[in-house]
Amino acid sequence: MRTNVKLVSVALVGAFTFSLGGGLFFDDFSDEVADGWSSDQGDWVAAEGIYIGTGEWINNRVWNISTVDSIFHTNVSVQAEMHSDAGPDDVSKMIVLRYTDPDNFLVVNFRAGDRRDVVVEQVENGIRSYVVGEFQFFINQHGQTEWHHCRADLDGKRVVAYFDGKEVLNKLVPAIVSQPGSVGAATFASSISNIEEIYVDNFSASLVDLVPISSLSLFRGTYFSGGVNDLSDNDNSYYVARPGATPIVTEAPIQIIFKGAPTFSDVNELRFKLEAAVDVSDIQQSIDLFNFNTGQYEQVDTRLAKITDTFVEVLITSNPNRFVRPGTDGVLARVRFRPNTPPPGLGWKARIDRAMWSMSSN
Repeated sequence: MRTNVKLVSVALVGAFTFSLGGGLFFDDFSDEVADGWSSDQGDWVAAEGIYIGTGEWINNRVWNISTVDSIFHTNVSVQAEMHSDAGPDDVSKMIVLRYTDPDNFLVVNFRAGDRRDVVVEQVENGIRSYVVGEFQFFINQHGQTEWHHCRADLDGKRVVAYFDGKEVLNKLVPAIVSQPGSVGAATFASSISNIEEIYVDNFSASLVDLVPISSLSLFRGTYFSGGVNDLSDNDNSYYVARPGATPIVTEAPIQIIFKGAPTFSDVNELRFKLEAAVDVSDIQQSIDLFNFNTGQYEQVDTRLAKITDTFVEVLITSNPNRFVRPGTDGVLARVRFRPNTPPPGLGWKARIDRAMWSMSSN
């Protein structure tokens, strides 16, 4: 069933922010031509400003994939607005990464209906397997025919997924094969339902650099436990600090400086991700990024810290290069914790579960 209603993308934004277009490749299919696309199976057509893929069951082939041949990279970010059809099992919105041939590729799948999750499947030498399994990373429940913004970033063996601008998966997956390949979209075909359909709009691809914390220093405060290795994943493994003496009473008594080593010299999008908590109430948490143009830290976020681990993502799309210098210590972030009211002594603690940068470039 084809319902070619052209998407108005601003309706998706809600409380989140994301960018479309630019980068290595962009196609909104407004000319009703799928420029630069090719498919190994299925009926793929650009019509009414949308790219539509209809799966075909041929030679027991499940996957029906269309790719952009000009994009052939290992570390890449792909985003699109997508929805599936209303067939019996049409719940999948699939972004394809590292496609080399019909027997070797990776798929990030945003599933609708009661499944409401994101999964990652890898096909290696024709063998299909989950590398991020079902019902682990959930997304908002939604209908099959609803348009939603889907994004997948892949850098080495780390995969990050966003649904409607919100990060829903960030995981280092050792089983992922790290090799260059094409990007694209996919739909299924099965011997039961025979055909399924996917609808794609505003498809874009950029290079991506997911920058881990390479080192940290405690500018203010007292070390309690943990280290850099505890900051890579959301795994309840923490770097923990207590307050220390400050030269002025209004200064934050816990200040942690994070350093990273980016590979890009020119970026069009910069994100800093932090998951943190404190163990007392009324503590102000602030994130500062170092501006290499001014030689000073610039506050980009401030809010009350939570008692439970809380994820914050800062997105910079206006002149993000001011915060980036390629090479060692090429990105710096400072996280500050300051009581708004006098806490019960100096025994309170701040903990960091994970921190990292994400950068996109042409």
